[in-house]
Amino acid sequence: MEVQKKLENIDNTFVAESSKLEEYTELHSELSINLYKKTTGQIDWYDIDIKINSVDKFDELIKVDVDNIVKLKYTNTDFDSDYIESHIIYLRNFDGDMKIVEDIFDPAFTASEIDSQIMARQMTEDTYMENKVEDLKTKLKNLDGYIEANKSKGEKGGITPFATVVYNGNAAAKWAYDNVYSTPDYDADCTNFVSKAINKGGIPTDSVWYLHSNAWIRVIELRNWLINKGYGTQYSSYSNALIGDIVQFYSPSYGNWRHSVMVTAKDNWSSYPYVSAHSSPQRNVLASYYYPNGSYTNFRVIDVHGK
Repeated sequence: MEVQKKLENIDNTFVAESSKLEEYTELHSELSINLYKKTTGQIDWYDIDIKINSVDKFDELIKVDVDNIVKLKYTNTDFDSDYIESHIIYLRNFDGDMKIVEDIFDPAFTASEIDSQIMARQMTEDTYMENKVEDLKTKLKNLDGYIEANKSKGEKGGITPFATVVYNGNAAAKWAYDNVYSTPDYDADCTNFVSKAINKGGIPTDSVWYLHSNAWIRVIELRNWLINKGYGTQYSSYSNALIGDIVQFYSPSYGNWRHSVMVTAKDNWSSYPYVSAHSSPQRNVLASYYYPNGSYTNFRVIDVHGK
């Protein structure tokens, strides 16, 4: 957070030297500084509370399940933002100093879920960090291209004069904003959360899209249903995103579209919309938190509208 506030590199003395995590931390700082100097996203202030959920010992490592509870204000905004980051960190003793050697984190999911998936896929934490480092290197190499591509604007669709379904994006966004800290129905609750929001905005259910159906709770299926029904139009620039629209993100680790969020705020100065989401609660966070500054490598905007 201090990097995003000052836009300068900050040494992290808690990370083990010469580790993959140290390399990742340095690359991520470089990406954040370059990104937010060239676009928007600097913050005026932030506050972080730490909640330790559990501590366990595994051989020479100490495993800590911890939540970062973050409040912040982006520069030039007239509102605050907040979110919870779920981390699992592994610490090792280096001559009497405990240093962090691994940090399991994904902005969209709880760290315990990611940790379980790593084990289920027979990955090691080292491989997990190596993949994240390589993704960051690719993003740094192509950052100017990402920024330039996001400046392009496509034509937005609108509601037809005699629409049989009228979508109220403000109503959808308000429901999402108000329910960020509601109890999730699923461990991976992001698309279920977004479906509830657009339903509150006026998108009607049918025999395919209804509460707890695949089209309701799955990232790709929801996108396909919206496009096929004529309720959605896909774009590849954040500039196309309006309040009440959906943004989805592509995960290189899983090789598919993995996360859905709701656009809940816009302003005249930011290059990115502000979004709110489950499973980890995120409220009015810049979409750049997920991409290009997060763990995802692509995104798509789904303009939700009536017909």
